[in-house]
Amino acid sequence: FDYMCPYHEAADCECPKLPTITPVAAAKKVACVGDSITAGYLSSCGLNYPNQLQQLLGSGYKVTNYGVGGQTMFKPTHLPPNDHSSYWTRPEYGAVLNSSADVIVLMLGTNDAKADRWQNSASQFSRDYASMLASFRRMPSHPQLLIMVPPPLYRDGVYGMNQTVINSIFPGNGTNSVRAIASNAGLSAPIDLFDLFQKHCPIVAGTPGHPPNASDVVCDWVGS
Repeated sequence: FDYMCPYHEAADCECPKLPTITPVAAAKKVACVGDSITAGYLSSCGLNYPNQLQQLLGSGYKVTNYGVGGQTMFKPTHLPPNDHSSYWTRPEYGAVLNSSADVIVLMLGTNDAKADRWQNSASQFSRDYASMLASFRRMPSHPQLLIMVPPPLYRDGVYGMNQTVINSIFPGNGTNSVRAIASNAGLSAPIDLFDLFQKHCPIVAGTPGHPPNASDVVCDWVGS
């Protein structure tokens, strides 16, 4: 790859020209809530997933990106001292509550898997997740809630994150699994990004019965 290219997938390295989508007045509002994966860290040409979702859904929907890099599902009181990475404290959280959204797509957890955070507060994760879902359910617009299993971690320790938490616990069936959280909240099965990535770029390390790895596993879906 020529890493000076704005868009590596194009033969001419140019960003794809996407049509402008103008939502109609009665468009359904979709709020995408999450961390840097939602915000679009390392995405090229503005092709974060909310922007691509807008392209797929068309003018009948208005998709808004409420992602904030580095944020956790843990409430601020459940983070280590001087750790101010709770999505609960961000203005974007308040903006979602006031958005009159018809649909909320939620993916948090990747940053909660940072080793010191998880070690301190693992028992609070599903509770804080349930509390956030409850806060969205209290919105006057009564939005449909869709939650997402985060994608795999391809090397243990990246940004200090625990690979076993991301590759075993979140996609698993225990108390802190996203599937269990969805089931306990009476939601439909989560959107499973972990399984989607596993089918394209399988990772064994950190999955049940396998220790974390110390080296990169290359995947063409993962930014450099």
